[in-house]
Amino acid sequence: MIIEAKLKQWGNSFGIVIPKEIIKENQFDTGDTIKVEIMRRRMDGFGMFPELGKFEEEDLVHEEL
Repeated sequence: MIIEAKLKQWGNSFGIVIPKEIIKENQFDTGDTIKVEIMRRRMDGFGMFPELGKFEEEDLVHEEL
């Protein structure tokens, strides 16, 4: 299962909030141990079209005038 969560700060620590629906669906409870895969998502192009990937200079098309 993959979910997207924003990193939040509590005092000197950081954490994520797991949505209530996910907790109920998986029957998680206080004290349960879970495994979390951490990936950083970066947006290029001002985040407007992340599916297009990172801009590369070779992608430019120049027209002769």
